[in-house]
Amino acid sequence: MVRGLFILNGSAGGANGGGIQNAGTLLMNLDSVSGNLSATGNGGGIYNSGTLTVLTSFINGNVVNNNGAGLFTAVGGTTRVTQSTIASNLTAVGSGAGLASAGTTSLVRTRVTLNKAQTSGGGVFVVAGGTVTLRQSTVQKNSPGNCAPVNTVAGCVG
Repeated sequence: MVRGLFILNGSAGGANGGGIQNAGTLLMNLDSVSGNLSATGNGGGIYNSGTLTVLTSFINGNVVNNNGAGLFTAVGGTTRVTQSTIASNLTAVGSGAGLASAGTTSLVRTRVTLNKAQTSGGGVFVVAGGTVTLRQSTVQKNSPGNCAPVNTVAGCVG
């Protein structure tokens, strides 16, 4: 378990996961993942291809030149984010500035806001074959649009 850490200003260069790359099982609690960069991969803040649980944490201010500036769940990966904030992340080229999912992602009582993607899904982007489930979560004030493709995330408007 990772608890109370600040993962700041990391860089993955040509790889995935500027701040964290998880291929195993990781539990994060009361952490901050901020200001990280993945220059050509996915997941500026976090890239998950394993099992990831995020509790009461902040994922903000991360940058990626592909998909999922804040968080990217890869094919076969499972991510659950609870009582957290995913905000102010930026994609320079791709989609899903807040998060992108090609695997299985669920948000519980989590806020996704003020993220900006270059292409689509400023808040949430569902990659073909992936899923994102919202439970008592808000996705708002993201650009362009909150969730993409349209109607792929139940409960998400725009």
